[in-house]
Amino acid sequence: MNMYDNNNEQPKQLTILVIDEQTPLLLSETKAGGHPAASFTGSVFNLSTTIIGAGIMALPATMKVLGLALGVAAIVVLALLAEYSLEVLMRFSKVGNAVTYSQVMEYAFGSVGRRLFQICIFVNNFGILVVYMIIIENITESDMEFSHT
Repeated sequence: MNMYDNNNEQPKQLTILVIDEQTPLLLSETKAGGHPAASFTGSVFNLSTTIIGAGIMALPATMKVLGLALGVAAIVVLALLAEYSLEVLMRFSKVGNAVTYSQVMEYAFGSVGRRLFQICIFVNNFGILVVYMIIIENITESDMEFSHT
Protein backbone atom coordinates (compact mmCIF):
# COMPACT_ATOMS: atom_id res chain seq x y z
CA MET A 1 0.00 0.00 0.00
CA ASN A 2 1.43 3.32 -1.03
CA MET A 3 1.50 5.91 1.76
CA TYR A 4 1.84 8.78 -0.71
CA ASP A 5 -1.05 10.45 -2.46
CA ASN A 6 -0.58 10.28 -6.22
CA ASN A 7 -1.58 13.93 -6.76
CA ASN A 8 0.87 15.84 -4.57
CA GLU A 9 3.25 13.17 -3.16
CA GLN A 10 2.45 14.11 0.47
CA PRO A 11 2.37 11.37 3.10
CA LYS A 12 -1.13 10.42 4.25
CA GLN A 13 -2.02 10.79 7.90
CA LEU A 14 -2.58 7.53 9.73
CA THR A 15 -5.29 7.60 12.37
CA ILE A 16 -4.87 5.09 15.17
CA LEU A 17 -7.87 4.42 17.36
CA VAL A 18 -6.81 3.29 20.83
CA ILE A 19 -9.43 1.19 22.58
CA ASP A 20 -9.15 0.63 26.31
CA GLU A 21 -11.44 0.70 29.32
CA GLN A 22 -11.77 4.49 29.03
CA THR A 23 -13.08 4.41 25.44
CA PRO A 24 -16.71 5.64 25.24
CA LEU A 25 -19.42 3.15 24.34
CA LEU A 26 -20.88 5.53 21.76
CA LEU A 27 -18.33 7.53 19.84
CA SER A 28 -18.96 11.14 18.95
CA GLU A 29 -20.64 12.07 15.70
CA THR A 30 -17.26 12.58 14.03
CA LYS A 31 -15.71 9.75 12.14
CA ALA A 32 -13.18 7.68 14.05
CA GLY A 33 -10.47 5.94 12.07
CA GLY A 34 -12.27 6.61 8.80
CA HIS A 35 -15.39 4.71 9.90
CA PRO A 36 -18.74 6.28 10.74
CA ALA A 37 -19.42 6.78 14.43
CA ALA A 38 -21.77 4.41 16.25
CA SER A 39 -25.39 5.50 16.42
CA PHE A 40 -27.91 4.89 19.18
CA THR A 41 -30.10 2.87 16.80
CA GLY A 42 -27.16 0.73 15.71
CA SER A 43 -26.19 0.08 19.31
CA VAL A 44 -29.74 -0.98 20.23
CA PHE A 45 -29.91 -3.29 17.20
CA ASN A 46 -26.52 -4.83 18.03
CA LEU A 47 -27.49 -5.41 21.66
CA SER A 48 -30.87 -6.87 20.64
CA THR A 49 -29.33 -9.36 18.22
CA THR A 50 -26.82 -10.39 20.89
CA ILE A 51 -29.58 -10.99 23.44
CA ILE A 52 -31.76 -12.90 20.97
CA GLY A 53 -28.81 -14.99 19.76
CA ALA A 54 -27.79 -15.90 23.29
CA GLY A 55 -31.38 -16.76 24.16
CA ILE A 56 -31.75 -19.05 21.16
CA MET A 57 -28.60 -20.92 22.14
CA ALA A 58 -29.01 -21.02 25.92
CA LEU A 59 -32.72 -21.35 26.67
CA PRO A 60 -33.34 -24.84 25.25
CA ALA A 61 -30.30 -26.28 27.04
CA THR A 62 -31.30 -24.53 30.28
CA MET A 63 -34.82 -25.89 30.16
CA LYS A 64 -33.52 -29.39 29.38
CA VAL A 65 -31.18 -29.38 32.39
CA LEU A 66 -33.38 -27.58 34.94
CA GLY A 67 -36.83 -28.73 33.90
CA LEU A 68 -39.87 -26.58 33.27
CA ALA A 69 -40.59 -25.15 36.75
CA LEU A 70 -37.01 -24.42 37.76
CA GLY A 71 -36.18 -23.19 34.23
CA VAL A 72 -39.03 -20.67 34.26
CA ALA A 73 -38.04 -19.57 37.78
CA ALA A 74 -34.43 -19.05 36.61
CA ILE A 75 -35.65 -16.99 33.64
CA VAL A 76 -37.75 -14.79 35.93
CA VAL A 77 -34.85 -14.25 38.38
CA LEU A 78 -32.46 -13.41 35.53
CA ALA A 79 -35.03 -11.02 34.03
CA LEU A 80 -35.24 -9.20 37.38
CA LEU A 81 -31.43 -9.03 37.57
CA ALA A 82 -31.27 -7.68 34.01
CA GLU A 83 -33.87 -5.02 34.88
CA TYR A 84 -31.87 -3.99 37.95
CA SER A 85 -28.62 -3.82 35.99
CA LEU A 86 -30.24 -1.63 33.33
CA GLU A 87 -31.58 0.63 36.08
CA VAL A 88 -28.07 0.97 37.53
CA LEU A 89 -26.63 1.70 34.10
CA MET A 90 -29.22 4.37 33.35
CA ARG A 91 -29.05 6.03 36.77
CA PHE A 92 -25.30 6.18 37.26
CA SER A 93 -24.27 6.87 33.67
CA LYS A 94 -26.14 10.20 33.84
CA VAL A 95 -25.31 11.13 37.44
CA GLY A 96 -21.66 10.13 37.25
CA ASN A 97 -21.23 11.45 33.69
CA ALA A 98 -19.82 8.02 32.82
CA VAL A 99 -19.29 6.97 29.22
CA THR A 100 -18.04 3.39 29.73
CA TYR A 101 -19.45 0.41 31.60
CA SER A 102 -16.34 0.35 33.74
CA GLN A 103 -16.85 3.97 34.82
CA VAL A 104 -20.51 3.31 35.65
CA MET A 105 -19.61 0.37 37.88
CA GLU A 106 -16.84 2.35 39.57
CA TYR A 107 -19.19 5.25 40.27
CA ALA A 108 -21.96 2.95 41.53
CA PHE A 109 -19.95 0.39 43.52
CA GLY A 110 -16.44 1.81 43.90
CA SER A 111 -13.18 0.33 42.64
CA VAL A 112 -14.07 -3.12 44.05
CA GLY A 113 -17.28 -3.12 42.01
CA ARG A 114 -15.37 -2.09 38.92
CA ARG A 115 -12.89 -4.98 39.32
CA LEU A 116 -15.71 -7.43 40.04
CA PHE A 117 -17.49 -6.22 36.90
CA GLN A 118 -14.37 -6.81 34.81
CA ILE A 119 -14.00 -10.33 36.25
CA CYS A 120 -17.66 -11.05 35.43
CA ILE A 121 -17.15 -9.88 31.84
CA PHE A 122 -14.12 -12.15 31.53
CA VAL A 123 -16.01 -15.18 32.91
CA ASN A 124 -19.00 -14.43 30.66
CA ASN A 125 -16.84 -14.14 27.53
CA PHE A 126 -14.96 -17.32 28.42
CA GLY A 127 -18.26 -19.16 28.88
CA ILE A 128 -19.53 -17.94 25.53
CA LEU A 129 -16.34 -19.17 23.87
CA VAL A 130 -16.83 -22.59 25.48
CA VAL A 131 -20.42 -22.70 24.15
CA TYR A 132 -19.20 -21.82 20.66
CA MET A 133 -16.57 -24.56 20.84
CA ILE A 134 -19.23 -27.10 21.86
CA ILE A 135 -21.42 -26.01 18.95
CA ILE A 136 -18.50 -26.28 16.53
CA GLU A 137 -17.64 -29.73 17.89
CA ASN A 138 -21.25 -30.89 17.47
CA ILE A 139 -21.39 -29.53 13.92
CA THR A 140 -18.12 -31.20 12.90
CA GLU A 141 -19.18 -34.51 14.48
CA SER A 142 -22.49 -34.46 12.62
CA ASP A 143 -20.69 -33.58 9.36
CA MET A 144 -18.28 -36.47 9.86
CA GLU A 145 -21.17 -38.88 10.54
CA PHE A 146 -22.96 -37.61 7.45
CA SER A 147 -19.89 -38.07 5.25
CA HIS A 148 -19.40 -41.70 6.40
CA THR A 149 -22.95 -42.76 5.53
